[in-house]
Amino acid sequence: MTDFTDSSIDVAIVKEFYTNLFGPEDKSPKQVRVRGHLVKFDEDTLNTFLKTPMIMEEGENFCAYSRFALLRPDPQELAAKLCIIGRGFKLNADGQSLKILRENMTTLA
Repeated sequence: MTDFTDSSIDVAIVKEFYTNLFGPEDKSPKQVRVRGHLVKFDEDTLNTFLKTPMIMEEGENFCAYSRFALLRPDPQELAAKLCIIGRGFKLNADGQSLKILRENMTTLA
C-alpha cells in the first residue's frame, strides 16, 4: 500500500485538482488537468497507483463490487443484517429505501 506522510501531500495541488475536476461540459470526468499535466483517475490508473490490482476470475467481465451492485440486494435482508432490531431504512417520497442512518445500525455494521 502507498505510504502518505504529511510532508508528501501538497495541499495547493490537491485543491487545484478538485477545482478543475468538474467542468460544465463533462459530468463524470476520468481525467483532469493540474498545472498543465493531465491526471488520469480511472479505475485502472488508481489501482496501479495504489498497488491494488483488480483481480478477476477467468471469463469475468466485472470486479466483485460491480457484480454485487448488479445483484440489487433485498433492502429488508440488508436491514436485517445491518440494523438494530426494529429499525431500518429511511424511505424517500416514493416509499422506496433511501438510506440507513448511522444511529439505526449495529455497532459492528
